[in-house]
Formats: sequence, C-alpha cells, structure tokens
Amino acid sequence: FREKENQSPVAGFIALTGLAVALPSLAYSTSLHLKAGKGLLKTGTDRMLQLLRKVWFLGTTIPLAMSTQNSLLGTGAVLAAFNMIGFNAWAGDCCYALGFESKSGLVRSNIAAHLVLGAMIAAKWLGSERVVAMLEPFRGGVSIFGTLTLFISQLITSSTEYVEWEGEKAASRSNGGGSNVAVRYVARQIAMLASLAAGVFFSSRLDLEALGNTTRTFGVIYLWTKFSEFCRATSIPVAINMLLTSVGLWKASHWFHRKAAQDPGFVKKWFADGFTKSA
Repeated sequence: FREKENQSPVAGFIALTGLAVALPSLAYSTSLHLKAGKGLLKTGTDRMLQLLRKVWFLGTTIPLAMSTQNSLLGTGAVLAAFNMIGFNAWAGDCCYALGFESKSGLVRSNIAAHLVLGAMIAAKWLGSERVVAMLEPFRGGVSIFGTLTLFISQLITSSTEYVEWEGEKAASRSNGGGSNVAVRYVARQIAMLASLAAGVFFSSRLDLEALGNTTRTFGVIYLWTKFSEFCRATSIPVAINMLLTSVGLWKASHWFHRKAAQDPGFVKKWFADGFTKSA
C-alpha cells in the first residue's frame, strides 16, 4: 500500500464515482428481480435483501478504501458495518434519534466498538507501519462512529431506567428473586468512567484527535445525564434542571471564549492536544 501523502486523489474520485453509479443500479436490478419472482418470494425476503445489499456495500468499499487510501470510503464502510449489526438513526418531525434496533443490537454494537477501537489503538501503539497504512482510511470512521456507538450504548446501559428495567426482568425470571440493582448500577458507572478515561488517554498519546473530541463530548453528556437523574431522584422540577443546565453551559462557553481571546490557539490545543504533557 502506498503512503497516504503519495497517493493520488484521482483513484479515490474514480472509485467514488463508480460506487455512486453502482448503488442505484443495484437497487433497480433488485427491484426488477423482485417483480419477476413475486410469486416465489417468502416472508422475510425484504430483510434478507437489505442485509445482502449491506454486505455487498461492505465487500466493495473495504478493498476500495484500502487500495485507494480514501478516508471517505473507509468512513462509509465503518458506518455500514455498524448499521448492519444494529446501530441506526431515525429522523422525525423536529427531532432525530441515534440508537439501536434491539437489545441484542446494542450488545453486538458495543462488542464491535470495543474490538475495532482496540485494534486501531493496538496498531498505533505497536507502531506496525504496514498495519497502520492498511487501517489509515478507516481511522476517522472508527474514531468517530466506533466511539459514538460505544458511548451511546454505555450511556443507555448506565442509565437508571435501563438498570431498573433489567432488574425487573431478572426479578420476573427468578419469580421475585431479582438481582442487586445497586451493584449493577455502580458497575455500569465504573465501566463508563473507565471507557472515558481510556479514550482521553489513548487519544492524547497516539494523536487520535477525533477519538479525543468524541470522548470529551460524551464525558459532558454523561455528567449531564447523571445530574438529570439526581434531579429526578430528589424531585427537583424539570424547569429547574433546564435552568441550571443552561447556566452551566453559558458559564462554560463564556470561560472558553475568554480563554480563546487571551490565547488564540487555546481551543485548538484543548481539543487536539488536551491532556498531553509538553516536552
């Protein structure tokens, strides 16, 4: 594999153009075959065809991304892989949602996120130039969507509602015996905090900027969810919760603005090189 800086962008543009033409062609061809064999189709065929299209997309984009060193193709392959195992996005009237199609999809996505992030970190840590060159097109996608999938799944499983729901299901299966909800809840918080700390550490040591930015974002979201749980547990009105959240965000943005005015490179250093000791 050629080094990224020596790779001509023409190859990536040609691959993207071919893929853009191939996708609607595949959809049109599939629709014609479905009409031709309408009487022979069985229940679940549509779902199987969706899976086959995703497999085809992965089988096409992965080798193209590796051969052309195109990060856009690599990011598309990573996103398609997570979508295939259960991660999805929905959009509605004035709202959108990121999540998982089922509990099993959540578990699969969490395991996959750990594996791909671990592989990327191990390759960077061990310094294998050939492996790093092979994985380079996927680095951005793994850093963003791998971390996004990992932390969304852990935000869900570490929430009070999810732990209580699991406890109720365990109690119903054991005829009232249940499981220790408090221990389960504390264990989930430890796992979430450990993942956040690992993301900050490895992103600063291995120059994985996207991983660090996403980790810090979810660190703030995690603290806000815990604050919201505290407000609910202590019967603090929702309006007070929103007011305190708004004041906290305003104070934080004011502090960043003031520091950036004093040092124009402050924001870049914070998000790109945060927690890295100077030489």
